[in-house]
Amino acid sequence: MAKKDLELRPVMTRIPEGLRRRLEREAKWHRRSMNAEIIHRLQESFDLPDHAAAIADDINSELSSGFSAAMERTGAAATPPAETEDGEKK
Repeated sequence: MAKKDLELRPVMTRIPEGLRRRLEREAKWHRRSMNAEIIHRLQESFDLPDHAAAIADDINSELSSGFSAAMERTGAAATPPAETEDGEKK
């Protein structure tokens, strides 16, 4: 990562007072500054979809492995039926 990517840059924003109080309360609870709390929460919001995609890939892989193993035990073909371009089973 380039040095410039790691630099903190000021961002002026207006937030509702109730949200500011919640951020302040959470920052105290986590023993962080408000700035650190905001950065942590923003970063988490971007990381969540990446984690969800990784979990979905893991589940898909496990299901595929389980499907193949079950098909081998029954003596059937180990690949599920192919789909046409419109999603119909062949």
